[in-house]
Amino acid sequence: LGDPRSDKGIRADAVSALQPEDLATAIRSGALLAYFQPQIDLSTGAFVSCEALVRWNHPEWGMVFPDRFISVAEQSGLMPELTECVAQQALKHCATLANAGFPIRCSINVSAISLADIQFPDRLLDLLVAANVPPNSVIVEVTESRLFEDSTNAVDVLNRLRMKGIELSIDDFGTGYSSLRQLKLIPFNELKIDKEFVMTCETNQESESIVRTSIELARRLALRTVA
Repeated sequence: LGDPRSDKGIRADAVSALQPEDLATAIRSGALLAYFQPQIDLSTGAFVSCEALVRWNHPEWGMVFPDRFISVAEQSGLMPELTECVAQQALKHCATLANAGFPIRCSINVSAISLADIQFPDRLLDLLVAANVPPNSVIVEVTESRLFEDSTNAVDVLNRLRMKGIELSIDDFGTGYSSLRQLKLIPFNELKIDKEFVMTCETNQESESIVRTSIELARRLALRTVA
């Protein structure tokens, strides 16, 4: 649900003062907003997909970025509610775009907590039905490291999502410890190369090699590649 940018303007004492009760109120009052990062098809230049990110429109601190409050959500048990809040907003926007003649896919980042919840696929499907959005318009993104936190349940949950027609993306590829094993176990549709390698691939030979190898691997496995 986040991205690498940070709202460094918020004071350190303010960050430490963030309480689960404040975040819960923000979720339920509509103060958490979905923002979207576009994904462009390099072969056509077309806008084909987007990634849903989350921002907290705080009455005192302004726009708060997720690196300031995701850990609070994880530690307080609010991540499922936060994830579904953002997913609901994202699906509403997808439906609006589709009705206007611009159907696109939308990626939603999912935490290890959701991957451990066997009911999560059914709840996400309910949101899709309510928004009148087809399952294959949604891509659930998971990072390699999160798959290890409860690997048995994670594999089960991800397979259930695929059985419902929801697509899967492995994020930050190349930074985990068993990338190839995960690609074998889980029916991913998409491979996202970690930005560390993409941003330095023109100036660093090792990064270039990793990017080229990742692209070739994705092609051989019939996966989309996102950079």
